[in-house]
Amino acid sequence: GDFIFFQSFNIAVISVVCAVLISAFLLSFFNPFGKFLKGWFGRSIIVIALISFLLSYLYFDLFFYASKRFEEKEVTAHGVITYMETGGITEIDIEVSDIDSKPFSEYKIKAYIDYDKYYNISEGTEIKIKGKIEDFDFGDGSFDTNTYYTSLGYSGVMTEISDLTIISEGNFSPEYLINSYRSSITRNIVLNTNSEVGGLLSAILLGDKTYLSGQTRLDFSRIGISHVLALSGMHLAILILGIEKLLEIFGVRKRARYVSTIFLTLSYMILTGLPLSVVRAGVMLIIRSLLHLFSKTHDSQTSLSISVFIICLAEPYAVFSTSLWLSAFATFGILVYSEYESKRRKEDGKKPSLFTKLKDALMISVFAIAATLIFTAVAFDGVSVFGAFSTLIFSFLVEIFLYIGMFVPLVGGFLPMEKLVILVGEFIASLAGEMSDFKYSYVSSDFVASEILIAITVGIFIAFSVLKIKQKATCVIILSSMLAAFFFTSLILTYTVQNETRVAYERYKSQEIIKISDEDNIGIVDVSSYDKNTGFEVLSSLSDDNLTRIDKYIMMRYSYNTKEAIKLLCDRVKVDKIYLPRPVSEDEELIFKETERALKGYRTLLMEFRSEDMIDVGTVSVMPIYSGLLEEDNTSILFSLFYKDKAYTYTTLPMLEGKHGNYAKKIISDSETVIFGSHGYVKEYKFNLKLENAESIIFASDKIFVHSTVYDYYKDKKLYTLPDKVNLISSLQG
Repeated sequence: GDFIFFQSFNIAVISVVCAVLISAFLLSFFNPFGKFLKGWFGRSIIVIALISFLLSYLYFDLFFYASKRFEEKEVTAHGVITYMETGGITEIDIEVSDIDSKPFSEYKIKAYIDYDKYYNISEGTEIKIKGKIEDFDFGDGSFDTNTYYTSLGYSGVMTEISDLTIISEGNFSPEYLINSYRSSITRNIVLNTNSEVGGLLSAILLGDKTYLSGQTRLDFSRIGISHVLALSGMHLAILILGIEKLLEIFGVRKRARYVSTIFLTLSYMILTGLPLSVVRAGVMLIIRSLLHLFSKTHDSQTSLSISVFIICLAEPYAVFSTSLWLSAFATFGILVYSEYESKRRKEDGKKPSLFTKLKDALMISVFAIAATLIFTAVAFDGVSVFGAFSTLIFSFLVEIFLYIGMFVPLVGGFLPMEKLVILVGEFIASLAGEMSDFKYSYVSSDFVASEILIAITVGIFIAFSVLKIKQKATCVIILSSMLAAFFFTSLILTYTVQNETRVAYERYKSQEIIKISDEDNIGIVDVSSYDKNTGFEVLSSLSDDNLTRIDKYIMMRYSYNTKEAIKLLCDRVKVDKIYLPRPVSEDEELIFKETERALKGYRTLLMEFRSEDMIDVGTVSVMPIYSGLLEEDNTSILFSLFYKDKAYTYTTLPMLEGKHGNYAKKIISDSETVIFGSHGYVKEYKFNLKLENAESIIFASDKIFVHSTVYDYYKDKKLYTLPDKVNLISSLQG
């Protein structure tokens, strides 16, 4: 419990909790509080809570947050490079032994260094590196980068590096050798199948996602089976228990089978790089085998608890990992239903029919979803409506795929096996793609009604799990009904939101977008894409309005990060069509081709548009009129939106002052709403335009100065200065 609490790691909160515990202990000696806390039991509980709390604080402080210990201070870290990825900038992980000559335990920091300058380093190299240790932070607020990297065990990232000294070259670590061996198996699999099937098989067999396409990841996520790609305990159980069953068929004695299970489990855990979900399942299997060996029995729920405890003790950063909690609670849900059904079947004494087995498999999926609902629906703000059925279907398909896929590394390109593996793999990928392409396969759960149903469903699941309820069968029906009601409610509310006509202007730090939803069509007009955060900001904006896909993504100009922003977006949300301006320079042509190559393998169309082309999003039309060149004039932009014979126009200050200024002024003079953007424009601009038809004016730049007489002219109109969000359609004006 303390470990989970320390996800916040707020010193003020820690102080308050300690103060409350100490106060409660002291008050236990005085009336009237003493009668509630009197006796050794109440006081012991308080003392134990306080001690465990303080020990947890010290434990976390020892392992984490080098960035907070050495905030705004240049330090020298001494350690060994455990991982590196080479490119224009080399990314390295450093296992730190001391910082400024002070020893620390289990510190791992990331750094980015100049490859040309430090080309002679490799994994296993002992170094001293000087710089500042900071948090991982994109600075856009849309993605908790710091928590993500902390869950992987990183204590910070070193920036402003002023020196790097090689102490010794050292030898490759065992981890590096294992990773190399795993990579060689992956290459063998891909070579003897194809990139799509080989990438899928390598991901679910070895946890190596090197060749796995972004489209496949997105498809599996949208239909609720990301755990299939995340090398969960399911894969280990399928492989190890399958081998155990095979040994039984060949007459191997029970004791020898359990010893083999322990050995094979440990080997597989090491080969796959010890991901938390596999470690959790592996420890459970080992405990199960040991109990069978020495006590002839086993308790799955106790094994689960012990495995999670061991992981958190050995790797304290695991408490930050959503993967671990999803894996643990999904397993708990499966065990709860399996043990209930096993007990009921013993009492019934009947042999289960095929229908009963299918029903039980579906109910196992239902209980796994119910157990993890608080994570998937709240943490991710969305769920797959296919969750229970896709888990049932794909678990069966993946089991077949794993069993036949195991032979690929062993027999290589043996033709019948190769054909069979490719056939099954392509069927899995295509089926996932077909289900993912359904517009409402993934829906938002960020609604009050959905959250109420989540609370009720989770409450029923907890009651079923821990209380002695006589009518368990009735409780199962109620739980299933509430889960179905949750999915149906989320689907209807998402459908309603995405069919509502809304056109909104939104402004972020360096980015402005127009977001459109109308007649079940979702469009994003990305006015400025300056950095790699663009994709995260668009995703955050979609989540804010309960939107789960993009039908048309329109970029009004090019930047050198266009490819990265688009690829990041397509990795995380379904995008049907992407529009870019027709290239008018060599740089734009190069960026367009690079983006086109990056999107190969995605079911996303990349299209060009010209000036005054109409791009329809439902009944709302977008007409790009002018787009600045990448280098010559990247701040001049002009486009209009049309809805019910009304025009809404966006332009920039340089556009008004440039050679097309008169043309721009003519366009905006007929618009109901005019947005004056900035796009990095730093000069001051004295605004003296008196627009007769404009009902609303939005100033997105703090460099615009409005003369008092002009301000008085607009006193009966709506003026917005540096707004975060404005609904453009007057009937929905916010």
